[in-house]
Amino acid sequence: MIKMWAISIKEFQSLFKSIKSIIVIIIVCGASYGIAHIVSQLGGQLTSAQIRDGANGGILAMLLGFGPLFISSLSHNVINQEIKTRTARFLVTKTSRERIVLGKFLGICCFWLVCISISFLLIAFISHHFSFYIFLECLLFTMCMISFVLMLSALMPNPTHTMFLSIILSFVLPVLSGWSIFSSKAYIAWFKYVTPYYYLKLEKGYLTVLLIFAALCLCTALWSFKRREV
Repeated sequence: MIKMWAISIKEFQSLFKSIKSIIVIIIVCGASYGIAHIVSQLGGQLTSAQIRDGANGGILAMLLGFGPLFISSLSHNVINQEIKTRTARFLVTKTSRERIVLGKFLGICCFWLVCISISFLLIAFISHHFSFYIFLECLLFTMCMISFVLMLSALMPNPTHTMFLSIILSFVLPVLSGWSIFSSKAYIAWFKYVTPYYYLKLEKGYLTVLLIFAALCLCTALWSFKRREV
């Protein structure tokens, strides 16, 4: 257990030391402040409820659109890079593969928890409202995307290929998900059931599906990592 937390802390710290991570943090926090400021300026045209929901919902909308890109750009090689550089060979002599995967996952989740929390605190400071439900939606969706990117990294041995595929999917997934949700065409409507986007628009109880989605991706990543020669 100690080794798993050590891996989590190392992953968390390495993300904060990355230039790309700093840029992403600036973008997320800057966009949060901008959204809250714009909504507050429209106070005369909106009700107080619309102001609160607009400010908090803006962060969720940004994560739905650009979250996959941000996450994949930072963590696309979280597993296969360790295998390529032979670091994984050293890690498996110290702890189990399950704890390596979970440690990586928790470290990345903690990084995004900090980013999202800062964003919501900025919004709460300006709009004087904190929506715990939207905050939870953001966390669960981000968790799904982290587990999905981690799964790709475990399935594909080449970090370059993972980067290319994850970036492509970062643009394609939101578009296809939105299309499938609002389309009545059978050839695309089925797609909404296999992505986390659809379950965010349903009743609160359906948020548990996001946890199932994340668990399936994590199990697939672990299965692949356990079969791979390090």
